[in-house]
Amino acid sequence: MINCLKQKMSEKLKTFVLIFFCLVSPLVGNNTAWGHATSPSAMKSPAPGTVLTTSEITFTWTSGQGVSEIWLGMGTTLTSVASKPWGNIYAQSQQTSTSVTISDIPLTGQPIHVRLWSKINGEWLFQDYEYDTSAIPPIIEFRALPDVLNTNLPTMVVSGNTDADNHVFVNEIPVQKDSESNFVTTVPLASGQNVINLTIETPSGDREHIIKHIVYNNQFYTGDRRLVYVDVVKSRPDTEGQGLDGTVVLDLDGDTILGMLDNKHIRGLSPQRTEIYMADGSVFSTSFHEEESEKLHFTEPIQPNGFIISPDGLRLYSGKEVLNRQTNILEPSLPVSILTGSSYGGAAIPGTPTISLDGETIYCRTSRNRMTLINTLTNTTWIPRLPWERRFQSDVSLSPNGRILAKSSYGGLNSNHIGFYDSTSLSRLAYVFVQGDFIGQVAYTTDGKYALAGSAGNPRYRGGKVTVIDMNTFEIVSTLKIDLADNLAVSEKDEVLVSSANRLGLDILELQSDQTLTRVKSFFLGIGRWRQSIFTGPKNDEIRKIIYKSRSD
Repeated sequence: MINCLKQKMSEKLKTFVLIFFCLVSPLVGNNTAWGHATSPSAMKSPAPGTVLTTSEITFTWTSGQGVSEIWLGMGTTLTSVASKPWGNIYAQSQQTSTSVTISDIPLTGQPIHVRLWSKINGEWLFQDYEYDTSAIPPIIEFRALPDVLNTNLPTMVVSGNTDADNHVFVNEIPVQKDSESNFVTTVPLASGQNVINLTIETPSGDREHIIKHIVYNNQFYTGDRRLVYVDVVKSRPDTEGQGLDGTVVLDLDGDTILGMLDNKHIRGLSPQRTEIYMADGSVFSTSFHEEESEKLHFTEPIQPNGFIISPDGLRLYSGKEVLNRQTNILEPSLPVSILTGSSYGGAAIPGTPTISLDGETIYCRTSRNRMTLINTLTNTTWIPRLPWERRFQSDVSLSPNGRILAKSSYGGLNSNHIGFYDSTSLSRLAYVFVQGDFIGQVAYTTDGKYALAGSAGNPRYRGGKVTVIDMNTFEIVSTLKIDLADNLAVSEKDEVLVSSANRLGLDILELQSDQTLTRVKSFFLGIGRWRQSIFTGPKNDEIRKIIYKSRSD
């Protein structure tokens, strides 16, 4: 039996220390006590209240009294330092040394746990310390782009941030800033090399020039690249900034903003990853981003929450219309429109309908206790009664194996839920409360072990989040605060691509082995800054869809 005396030594913002004096340790020893003339080693630096900001830190501690050996373990969780190998970052005997320098400390914004062991009279005693880390992942914006950039997009995005008193010019044209000195504008590109000169001018007249050479070549091949397509809309008239309108294209591995397709709003990607479909029916190749001569023959614009593609890519569904992709001819209409979801205060609906893996069933048109299923073979509907859910509906999505259906809904500040259903019987498997108002899309890791849900947050109180749910237990295992995070997608490498008001663009997250999310980089687009509003949907929710394309060959 383990007997412990816990003494709370200090507690400060983001850093706390709990000191444990234990008579038995997992390292070695038995239950004999130690005398009053002895005392274990204690950490001197980093001191309580310190936030780790560099990946290499020297830790120092007291020598203690009667201590014959010291062991130090560092890990990403308390469990990792409390069980073999006693630390998943660092674990090693220090003999009787009173300092060590540890490298490669992950700066993720998540806490780091340090356990300092002291061997006294043959017994191991430990003291636990927890330090927050300051995550400093890269933010990719115009300054961070390579000096020479090749692209097949006809328009370049120039975004950034500067001091409040500075003036911004792009090719000597003034650029508007918002109240937090963020800016974004676009530059049309001519064929061949283009010079873009971003100039930052101080009040004293000093000028800094950031010059990039953008080579626009419509034969530049991007089929072998992992791309992210981001549908963005301009700010409402009562918001700040120039904004963007169209589809921004990001090179995920190249850490570059390739440019954008002006006034073209992406709605879908073909299963073969060779075509993208736009709201106006235009079709672009993903290899060269050239527009096909013939548009999709839908009679109405494609809505973001009313479009799906059959798994084989042969049929496109928009509203009630069914288009044969091979012939580009409309087939008999569906019995009902697949337009899905409902929202509060005119908020954008981030979700979509979905379709079964065999293409035979469309799930759409949800309400708080109903869902419409369309049989695409018989062109008939089934509207089962479901357990009661929240009033406003967002997304419907299927797990990778097609067996579990997720349905996200919300109804107020603390009433955001995901209902998980058997996709065949529609019996509810779980009902999970998710923090963060205005819940949006639900996506999955490639193995289906985890569901990831995005929430925009309350328009008045913020609180947007990305939530990780264990699909075996339907329990929340971690969350990460990101405002306006209602749109997301997951890559084949399980990177989470999520809209972010905190970085005014797109955050790229990774799911760690301990089930926590870590931000690894961000694409700064100068849009989507959170602004408070009352009795409306979230303001500045300018990212409306995120579509990921893996390599086509």
